[in-house]
Amino acid sequence: MSCPLNCIRRVLQPDSADTALLTLCPNPDLRIQNSAPLFDVDSATSLPKLRGFDIVLVDSAAETTVLDTASNRDAMRAYVENGGVLFVIDRSIDFVEQPIPEYLRPLGATDTNPQTPSTCYTGLKGPMGITIAASTDDALLGHWLKGVSCLGGDCLNTDGTIRLDRFDTAWVVLDGAHSAHVADVFVTTRSAVPLTASTQERPLSVVFRLGEGQVIYSSYGNVLDFDLSAGLHPQERVLEYVMLAAGE
Repeated sequence: MSCPLNCIRRVLQPDSADTALLTLCPNPDLRIQNSAPLFDVDSATSLPKLRGFDIVLVDSAAETTVLDTASNRDAMRAYVENGGVLFVIDRSIDFVEQPIPEYLRPLGATDTNPQTPSTCYTGLKGPMGITIAASTDDALLGHWLKGVSCLGGDCLNTDGTIRLDRFDTAWVVLDGAHSAHVADVFVTTRSAVPLTASTQERPLSVVFRLGEGQVIYSSYGNVLDFDLSAGLHPQERVLEYVMLAAGE
């Protein structure tokens, strides 16, 4: 189980009765086994059933065969353009890259045209089990992290960096955001990223708007504890902030 599912449940809990949340998750207890019907037309609205959800959360390593159909990719893009929030985690990056390729660029992408999607599963190059000292240029995020607690104590290291740990195998490394499109990058790292110069910043948490909706993408495919009563890890706190900021 990756941490963002815990995080989104906590953030949405006060408004759960008013928020239609769809979770595509590889966990056997939570997974929607066949997501294809979500793209079927709802007879009551003449729109894909996907459009009935306020938020679509795609947890890491969700099944991507639903994206093989062009009409499904178009429907996913239209979902965001018409006000939906698409929250995608780590190895499920193709739920962003295939329908909306013009914003993010996974490491290893060979096509420089931002309108052309990368080959599926591009960017799965992150090593397992590492700890990253991440940075943020968002002053409000840094201030917010100082004012909340994390599992084991402070959310920030003494030097102001954010300690991110227990990364899952083959997590997605982003090369960056396409320069022609604006994306808000909340957290970056220069450490422990393979195949690149150590001085190059790599995005880890990104938000961008498309039409009336928005996309939240995170490389935090971490293997963390599911018990929220023990507290939240720093990466969960980051995503809590990102979700709240995206909702403004």
